[in-house]
Amino acid sequence: MSRAQGPDGDARSGTDRTVEGEEASELLAALADEDCRTLLRAAEREALSTSELSDACGLPLSTTYRKVDTLTEVGLFEEQIRLCRSGKHTSEYVRRIDDVWLSLTGDHIDIAVSDRSDAERPTPPLSVLAGAD
Repeated sequence: MSRAQGPDGDARSGTDRTVEGEEASELLAALADEDCRTLLRAAEREALSTSELSDACGLPLSTTYRKVDTLTEVGLFEEQIRLCRSGKHTSEYVRRIDDVWLSLTGDHIDIAVSDRSDAERPTPPLSVLAGAD
């Protein structure tokens, strides 16, 4: 696998990185969690606040906060700030990765993650940045 291509040979505009050790264990645990996968799907195309994610996924807000923290810590979510006219700014989250690959070599497992390029990451609409509350 090269940096510019996934295992299927498709060109990728993001960058690939290798994940090892404890980071790999935490990443796999997050991906194994059904609620985390649901949140990742919800934040694929647009950045959403924790309450918006909770509503979109039908998860309790407390669970959503916990899972969002996990996803952010393992690098699957990126936190952004939504600016509002009122001065009360809100954190919002967007999926940071496109693909995760596992490669089994003998007794060793390699994990590669394809980060989305900045151009692929959704940004809030200008009206939100301008202050729609």
